[in-house]
Amino acid sequence: MKADYDQGDLCLAGGKVFVAVNLGKFNEPAGQADSWVYVFDTVTLDLLARHRLPELVHGAGGVAHRDGGFIVACGLPPKVAENHLYEYDANFKFQRRHVLANDHTEKGIQTATWANGAW
Repeated sequence: MKADYDQGDLCLAGGKVFVAVNLGKFNEPAGQADSWVYVFDTVTLDLLARHRLPELVHGAGGVAHRDGGFIVACGLPPKVAENHLYEYDANFKFQRRHVLANDHTEKGIQTATWANGAW
């Protein structure tokens, strides 16, 4: 059985491209996703590193950089009324999960960025 594969939102930092990647199912109940951030060289696009993110149980959708760390946004299964953002340090060591209490968003959060002093 072939798994879904998605390279989602990306960001640039320190001469590298960071891409949210899901190798499993997206927006499904926990346990079906296989979430990663892939790191590419901005000049050659060579793959430099892969960071597995087991905390993102609904799939990695977007990644953003700020102050040396990263926020990774994820998918959301139907009928769930809060989104989660996952904070990592520069080496993708998990720091904490942020809960956004809101109504259901159809595909979770696909893009994240820091602008004008807020996410």
